Amino acid sequence: MVINYIQEDPKAVQRQEHAATMRLLLEETLGTFPGYFFVTLFLNQAVQRVTFGYVTRATSFNDVRFRLHVLEPYVEPGKEASNYFNFHSFLMPTQICYIRNCACPLQHTQLVEYSKILTICVATTSAGNMVHTVGQIDNLSNGANVVFQFKGNYEDQELTRYKSLRVKLHAPYTI
Repeated sequence: MVINYIQEDPKAVQRQEHAATMRLLLEETLGTFPGYFFVTLFLNQAVQRVTFGYVTRATSFNDVRFRLHVLEPYVEPGKEASNYFNFHSFLMPTQICYIRNCACPLQHTQLVEYSKILTICVATTSAGNMVHTVGQIDNLSNGANVVFQFKGNYEDQELTRYKSLRVKLHAPYTI
């Protein structure tokens, strides 16, 4: 008789713990932060840049996944999207749709596993106020989209948090 022992995958255990913590943090942030906020996401190993999601009170919780808008990176006209790991500019459409299985041309929500939501882009100031760690870039925005990126004073902190969680929970960088 051969006994095959099941070995735990340490990253899988860490992802489960992160997912449970992230769900609680999302619920807490939705309950205490007014309006909307953004999160950083791990899409897959091939996507090296930071990916962002848009969260509002209309976002829905599921057992293993969270329904939100996954946002596209900002791309200068005539160029390709950057996959550089420090790239963190993204487009927020001015009009989006929250209706599932809708055929309209607007951007729709997607299901994302809690374990793939790496950080919440909100910080607490020294005065105790909660603020966005991303801000608008007005000169790149237009009527259809608003361009956002990490605010200068939060950029290093947010990129470091994102990168360390990406490597710890999912995949190393290949660049």
